[in-house]
Amino acid sequence: VTGAEALLRWRLPNGQLRLPAEFIHTAEESDLIVDIGKWVLDTACTQLAIWQSSPETAHLTLSVNVSARQFVEPDLVAMTEEILLQTGADPRGLKFELTESLVVSDFAQTAQQMKALRKLGISFSLDDFGTGYSSLVYLRELPIDQLKIDHSFMRHVLTDRNDAAIVRSIIAVLATVDETTYTNNAVGP
Repeated sequence: VTGAEALLRWRLPNGQLRLPAEFIHTAEESDLIVDIGKWVLDTACTQLAIWQSSPETAHLTLSVNVSARQFVEPDLVAMTEEILLQTGADPRGLKFELTESLVVSDFAQTAQQMKALRKLGISFSLDDFGTGYSSLVYLRELPIDQLKIDHSFMRHVLTDRNDAAIVRSIIAVLATVDETTYTNNAVGP
């Protein structure tokens, strides 16, 4: 085990659980998502700091999904830095998961936020890759550490030749992009 992902569920008074698909959209429309996101980040960083204080779990990373609405908040970087300081979590163990739609909706703003958060030590994962907004250009231009191919391709990768071909192609292209980026960075200024 190298890490975990924080998953949000809403437990109703009767004990039933609501999955994010059932309440996140409403939370985003009402701006409650910003407060929920702050609470999730604070809770995740508190747990990460606990893990980092023990030799057995110090190596673990913790991924947190950040909503598009929360990511464009002007104080996101300052809020994140404050939470990291308050909890004592080492930001190198924290990974923000972003969706493709967020990345392409306002590329310049997203890139700026990502670079500022990267300076704090946070890494990034691009979630649900291949869901209709895919562009290899932003993969090269943004500080993305991990790419999660959408489950719609992965679900049948062993039984569907088309899905397998798509996944193989994505991996091959990314290996080339990564190699090219590495080579360009190695010989560049």
